[in-house]
Amino acid sequence: MEDFYPSDRDILVKTSLRWLDAKRKDDACQGLWRIHDGLYDLTNFVDRHPGGKDWIRLTRGTDITEAFETMHVLGVPDKILDKYYVKHAKYKRNYRFTFEKSGFYAVLKERVGEILRKTGTGPDWRSTLTQDLLTAGFL
Repeated sequence: MEDFYPSDRDILVKTSLRWLDAKRKDDACQGLWRIHDGLYDLTNFVDRHPGGKDWIRLTRGTDITEAFETMHVLGVPDKILDKYYVKHAKYKRNYRFTFEKSGFYAVLKERVGEILRKTGTGPDWRSTLTQDLLTAGFL
């Protein structure tokens, strides 16, 4: 990977929105969302996104591969993602993470997914009861 220095890195006042604007410049996603080497138009999915619409709206025009991979450990059905596919990205990604199918992260994700499918992803009843009792005791 060639050397890459992010836009606006040296600006004195940094904010999350300024960082996203710089990321849009660097990622060159043409107003679309990039996942791996594909560009997707998620506009019609914004209101249906289970993780909320704000994150999707804020990241328009950026490469969301890392966030997509780490937040969807149990996977996203290809048929959902395929509905929003627009085209192959022109440029290589600016990031070092590759997410190769036989790479470390893919193997880890598969193993964790197996465990989460058995145990579930939410709190069990004991955790919920403990939180409720602590909250009631606080009130």
